[in-house]
Amino acid sequence: MALSRDQWVDINYYKYWDILYYLSCNITRDKDLSADIVQDVFVNIWNNYSNLIIDNSRAYLIQSVRNKSLDSTNKCNSI
Repeated sequence: MALSRDQWVDINYYKYWDILYYLSCNITRDKDLSADIVQDVFVNIWNNYSNLIIDNSRAYLIQSVRNKSLDSTNKCNSI
C-alpha cells in the first residue's frame, strides 16, 4: 500500500531534515538559505506528489537538495 502525500512528507521530513540541512549548509555556507532550500524541496514534492515516482526517498531527497544548493551558489557567483 502506497503512502499518502501527507504520510510521505511527514515521515521523510522528520527522518531526513537534519541530513539534508547539513548537506546544504556544507554547499551554501548559509544556514538560512539551507533551511529554505530543504523546505522548498519538500514543498515541491508536496505540490507534485501525484506525478512523481520515488523509489528511494533518501537518494531522491539528497540529490534534490544537492542540486538546489549548487544552483543557489551558482546564481550567487554569477551576480
